[in-house]
Amino acid sequence: MKNYKNFIPLVGAKVDPVAYGVYPLSINTVDGGTVFMAEDAGETLIVAVGKDWDFNGVEFDVDGVECVAAPTTHANANVLRKLFPFTAPVRVLQKDRTVGVGDRLGIAAPGHIRVFQEYDAYPILAQQSIRELNLTQRTYEDVLDAATFAVYRDGYRKGFGADGDHLKKPEEVAMALKLGFTMITLDCSEHMHNEFESMSVAELNKRYVPNVELEKKYIGKTFDLGENVSVSFDEQSFKRMSMVYGEVLDFATSIYTTFFADGTYDADFEISIDETTTPTSPLEHFFVA
Repeated sequence: MKNYKNFIPLVGAKVDPVAYGVYPLSINTVDGGTVFMAEDAGETLIVAVGKDWDFNGVEFDVDGVECVAAPTTHANANVLRKLFPFTAPVRVLQKDRTVGVGDRLGIAAPGHIRVFQEYDAYPILAQQSIRELNLTQRTYEDVLDAATFAVYRDGYRKGFGADGDHLKKPEEVAMALKLGFTMITLDCSEHMHNEFESMSVAELNKRYVPNVELEKKYIGKTFDLGENVSVSFDEQSFKRMSMVYGEVLDFATSIYTTFFADGTYDADFEISIDETTTPTSPLEHFFVA
């Protein structure tokens, strides 16, 4: 039977770690000790040899060497991220190619990692919405930790992102950022007023709330987007957009000012208005952007 404890005296020797239930790409030395991951009776463990590094688990010794076998808990994931920074998420949106893979159940990251090892692209391995968390009975700690353990187990060092996806409330944003998520996708759909899309001109003008600053910036103006493409705003199109998206912009600005403007959190900020009841025109995209 495979026994990771029998591997410990052989660390560094020319033996096959797999024969002992040890993940070979997870073997790392740090501060004179060794950390690796292993399977034991169907459970994945983090094994610390020579030091405990604050891992919380079962202590034992092998040939006089102190060891700890630690379960894959949130506390132990935090220790891994501190010891091995490559297991913590980073900002990846500035990369040329970024792909959100959204491991909804926390079991697909090893497969995702094998793909990204081969290509010049960067994954957002931890990516889930509050709605999906409720459906799968998971937490953001679970989502982030599953990515961390997969990255460590498979020795993935290129960097990965963590997206608090489709968040709608300030407290949700705060929670994700405090956990270390490196991207927030703010869902502004509940702040859109789609009723103005089909409203008559007379009713729209009656309910329109003036914004002198934005009116001067947009009404009667044409914006060159390059490649012979331009967009123009007339008075009625601006008023309609202002009423549909005005609260969206106020909400997004408030979230950005509260959490991102002072640089407290090293994270990217993305606005989502994709889950709507009406199409979003190119002109509306430009206005919101």
